[in-house]
Amino acid sequence: AGGSAWEWVKLEQAAGRLEPEAGGELLRREMERVSAALVMGFVHGSKLVDAPRAVFQSVPAAQTTFRDLGRLFLVDCMLGNADRLHCPDLGWRGNPGNILWSSSTSGSPHAGRIVAIDACVQRRPPAAKLDREDEAVDRLAQLVLTDPGEGVVAALLRDQLLSGGPAGALALLADQHTQSSMVAAFQAGMRYSLGRAVALKGLFEMMHARIEEWVAEFIEDVRQAAPDLQARH
Repeated sequence: AGGSAWEWVKLEQAAGRLEPEAGGELLRREMERVSAALVMGFVHGSKLVDAPRAVFQSVPAAQTTFRDLGRLFLVDCMLGNADRLHCPDLGWRGNPGNILWSSSTSGSPHAGRIVAIDACVQRRPPAAKLDREDEAVDRLAQLVLTDPGEGVVAALLRDQLLSGGPAGALALLADQHTQSSMVAAFQAGMRYSLGRAVALKGLFEMMHARIEEWVAEFIEDVRQAAPDLQARH
């Protein structure tokens, strides 16, 4: 957006308030040199599996957590990310350390919410394996989103996604009085992510087509500039 964009001006103002020993002057000089930055924030919290039982004593707060989990599950389904949630049905080993539960203060946007870390786009697998994974994701997602009796979703949460903890979440799933609301919250989170993805589908397709054109043009330019390169290869 350039150094005149309001977001960049705000960043420069924040950097100017840093003490020199905190790297404020160095950061300011770098921002003058390059108008690009990766902004990261520290999240106070712990792994979701280690979240204290008290976190799930409030049903509304627990519903927020299950809703966030549903949103994250669908995002990982679209990315093919096997390094976060444990889901043997999809061949995911999981990594519980990549999901935090934020214990930040109420002024933080992350307070009391699930925070996904270490996100990445997986290397594209062979076509046959990719087809099998897509079929498995499509089948499971449809089952979860259309499960009227809650059995499929409850089993998925209890035996796979949340296996091993947190204890408070598992207790809510084991209680018939609270299981329904937790399942509904998880499904609502999935539907929300699905709706957002559908809304962005056209943009992603346009970006993919444009990038594909650029790559094809680049390869053609290289071939014209060095016609013997392909022969040596």
